[in-house]
Amino acid sequence: MYRLLLIMCLVGLVLSACTSGNAPTNQGFLKNFEGNPLMAEAVADQMIEFVTDLQISANERKQPITDPAILRAMDDTFIEARRVRDSAFTMQDEGKKGGFHGIQESFVEGEALLVGETLYFGYEFRTDPALDMHVFLSKHVTPSTEAELQSEPLMDLGPLQNILGPQEYRVGPLSPADWNQYRTVALYSAPLKRVIGYAQIRGNPKKEE
Repeated sequence: MYRLLLIMCLVGLVLSACTSGNAPTNQGFLKNFEGNPLMAEAVADQMIEFVTDLQISANERKQPITDPAILRAMDDTFIEARRVRDSAFTMQDEGKKGGFHGIQESFVEGEALLVGETLYFGYEFRTDPALDMHVFLSKHVTPSTEAELQSEPLMDLGPLQNILGPQEYRVGPLSPADWNQYRTVALYSAPLKRVIGYAQIRGNPKKEE
């Protein structure tokens, strides 16, 4: 569903550039995703894939794209996609990232990224719809049970915003010690007294002052 939506938006991005004869003008579309480095990477990759597929398909039909305006729009799209992707990679390198997995029969997938004072979920995040799930930042490395989750310091970031897709959670400032020690993002259902899944996040440690 998200992939189809992105492709439709990318079609509009290229067509808007073609009709204007200038660089891509749909900047609002891009800026909607640049705030989340995981989503920005996914969008940039799909921008490049989309424009590449346009050229390949045209060549296979023996109808290569020769219109200068369209070729210019495609080049501009490549340039913008690389800029967005490079910026996303830079932000990701400054943070801590890891992949989700479910506990026992629970299903969770996707990526979590902690950068600065914000926790991000990526484009491919999905989870089972358990009751009243909350997102926790935990110092326990592998909190597979309620007891393990509560045995180490943890931070409640609030209710899960959605069972699929990108989202953001305010963490607030962390000391270097806390930055290094908060190593897991956990999804927990209080009514079920159950950890649904977690992601171990890793990155460059910060020096303690």
